[in-house]
Amino acid sequence: MTQYDVVGYHQIADPAPLPFAVFAILQLDSGSFRPFDPIRHGLTVAGMLHYATKIRAESAGWSRECIDACILGHGEARGSVHVSVGASRFAFLPLPSIEIRGGSQANVIGSIRRAMLTALSGDCEQEMVWAQRVISGQPLIDERTQRPVAILSTIPPDAVVRRYTGPAVTWASVTPVVLPGYDDPAHYRRRLKRGTTAEEQRTLLSKLEDRTDALLRKAIVQAGLPQELADHAELEWRKTGFWVGTELADAYGVPDHLKRFPRVHVRIRWRDMRHQPLKVAGPLCLGGGRFCGLGLLAGV
Repeated sequence: MTQYDVVGYHQIADPAPLPFAVFAILQLDSGSFRPFDPIRHGLTVAGMLHYATKIRAESAGWSRECIDACILGHGEARGSVHVSVGASRFAFLPLPSIEIRGGSQANVIGSIRRAMLTALSGDCEQEMVWAQRVISGQPLIDERTQRPVAILSTIPPDAVVRRYTGPAVTWASVTPVVLPGYDDPAHYRRRLKRGTTAEEQRTLLSKLEDRTDALLRKAIVQAGLPQELADHAELEWRKTGFWVGTELADAYGVPDHLKRFPRVHVRIRWRDMRHQPLKVAGPLCLGGGRFCGLGLLAGV
């Protein structure tokens, strides 16, 4: 008997969609949204979602090795030197609201009221189905007090969520991107401060720009996107945000092991090899800390 298999195809510059599960963060007593500040408490929300997922996985009988790899991101035996599992793990993304405010109808970044669980490599679909089913109803536990402060509830993608998942040509960071390396290993800024000629200043500043540009393209590839997308993307970066309501990049909390790396807000315009606009779907999260919601982008 002849047998057939179904095989999906997509262009190299058109990444396959990522699996994700979305949850509303609700008050314990009223069922209304429980907001969190994205600048001061983004990492806190990511940590609580991380812990809630781990607790449910333990209750469901996941093996220690699977929890270590898929949820904690550890590929080594416990007690050994850390070995990353790469992108084959969950990412815990707090989602700041994107709200239309004022007579100008400006898009403004608001409080965190939703959270997303995704896999940036796209290869944890079965685990994502499990998470969407069992994590709903799980409380978020405050690490300091060990008391519940909110509860998770599965929701379908709404207008806010679609800003993070729907296809768009232009994307801008809602939380800053932590560069995957030092942007000034040759100490060009130190040389600029000592005083240089105008021509030397232009040369040094150009080298700094090139270094940041290269690190951002590296971050795009590390996030699981094709090299072709990274090569042709138009990039802008700065310390101030591209969205109303965002703060300076350095104001956001980051894990201790990433504090030594530069942070910038980024705007990306995707282009194909013919330099034509190209729509790319999310979720998109770049740079160090992308598994806890740093470097989160939304479609403009």
